[in-house]
Amino acid sequence: MNSRFKAWRQSLAWTLPMVALLAGCTGGDNKQPKTHALATYSSATWEALPAVSDNDLVAGFGSWRSACTRLKADPVWGGTCAAAANVAQNASDIRGFLKQNLDVYGLRAANDNANGLITGYYEPVYPGSLTQTTTANIPVYGVPDDMIIVALDSIYPELKGKRLRGRLEGRVLKPYDDAATIETKGSRRRWWRG
Repeated sequence: MNSRFKAWRQSLAWTLPMVALLAGCTGGDNKQPKTHALATYSSATWEALPAVSDNDLVAGFGSWRSACTRLKADPVWGGTCAAAANVAQNASDIRGFLKQNLDVYGLRAANDNANGLITGYYEPVYPGSLTQTTTANIPVYGVPDDMIIVALDSIYPELKGKRLRGRLEGRVLKPYDDAATIETKGSRRRWWRG
C-alpha cells in the first residue's frame, strides 16, 4: 500500500469526484483487502471504474485540482499537486495523469457489504457587503423575524426530520412568499453577495 493511500485514509482529503470514482469501483486484483473499522478498501484497476463522460471528467478534475491550493505544501500531496498544475484541461491528458499518479481502491462497508453510506459536505463561502455595491449586487435575505418552525416529529414520530416553516396570519400558518414575490416586494433583512 503506497503512502498516498495511507494519507488519504487518515485525512479523508478526497473531494467529491474522487469519492465518486472510488465508490463506483467493484473490481480488483488478488491483493488482500485492507480493513478499517467502518470500511474495507481493496486495490482495483482503472478499467473497473464506471465510464465517466469527458465533460464530467474535466469538471471533476478542475474541482479536485482546486484543493491543491491547500495541499501544495503537504508532504504527501505536494508533488502530485505540482504535477496536476501542468495538466491540460482535456480528458485525454487528465486520464493519463490520473492513471500515472493515483491508485484506485474499491470501497465497501466493513462487513464486506456492497451497500453503505458515503456523505460529503460543501460549504460555499461568498464575499458580502451590508450595502449594495457594483460587485456585491445580488441580495441575500436573512431569516424572517416572524418565522415559525414546526418540528412534525414532535407530534408524529414517523415524520422525523420533517418541518413546516411559515408565518402566522391570524391563527393560520401560511407559507412565506415565493422567490418571485420576494424579488418584487423585497424584504427587510438582507445583505449583498458579489
